[in-house]
Amino acid sequence: MEQRLGLAWLALAACSYTAGSYQLVSTDFPRHRATAGCLDVGVGAHETFRPSKPVITYAIGNRCDRDVKVDLRRAEVWGVSPDGLRVQLEPFDPDRELRVLTLGPSWAGQSSIEYLTAGALTNVCVVLDGVLGGPHQPMCLATKESR
Repeated sequence: MEQRLGLAWLALAACSYTAGSYQLVSTDFPRHRATAGCLDVGVGAHETFRPSKPVITYAIGNRCDRDVKVDLRRAEVWGVSPDGLRVQLEPFDPDRELRVLTLGPSWAGQSSIEYLTAGALTNVCVVLDGVLGGPHQPMCLATKESR
C-alpha cells in the first residue's frame, strides 16, 4: 500500500527569519513567491510531486514582530488535465491535521500538502488570495512530464 503524505509543519527557532530573505535557515523558499502584510510565502513542488500525486510545499516567513495566523486550507489549488480542463483539488487530510496555525514573530515554517486528483495533471496552480488576502496571480507548477 502506498504511503501518503498529509501535512508536515515545521516552526523554526525564534528570530530565524529575516523579512524579505525568503530563507529557511540554510534553504531558500521555493521560487514562486508572494508577500502581503506580515507574510512572505514561497510555493513549490515537493520532491515527491508527480502528475497523479501533486504535493505542494509552502514556506512561510513572518515579517512582523507579532504573532500571525496562517491557514493553508484557504489556498485555492487546481490542476489542468491533459485535455485542458481545470480541476479543483482538495487536500489529502485524513487525520484532520490542517488547521489555523500561529507563526510567531520572525519565525518561519514549512508545510507540504498532498492534493487529491482522479488522474494525471499537466499543471497545478495555487492562488494565495485566501491565505494572504488581496488579489494574487496564480503560481503554476508544471508536472515533471510536461517540463
